[in-house]
Amino acid sequence: MEALVDGFVDLNINGAIKDLCETYYSDDIVMLNEGEVFASSRVEAWEKQKEFVDKIASKNIQLISKTIKDNISELVFDYKMITHDNSTVAFKGKHIQRWNNNKIIHEAYQSVQ
Repeated sequence: MEALVDGFVDLNINGAIKDLCETYYSDDIVMLNEGEVFASSRVEAWEKQKEFVDKIASKNIQLISKTIKDNISELVFDYKMITHDNSTVAFKGKHIQRWNNNKIIHEAYQSVQ
């Protein structure tokens, strides 16, 4: 499990979101953003994230913490990105992921201070 989570972390830090989706998300993943359903499939998750990813010119993403217990991983990242129009986007986010058969089947994202 740790190797899977580390692979997810590496792709996220490198901003390889499409590869991350294709490699680690189950086809029928359910994703929540601040408690609301964001996507109900891997394809929908990528389509919604692609719009934001395409706006990013540069990024600095760092892992703050990683906890794994049974089939649940909790990851906190510090995101700092600059868009093509030179706007800065910075936030910290917690990803709580439930894994099954080497894929993430449920992910809840929450902003953290």
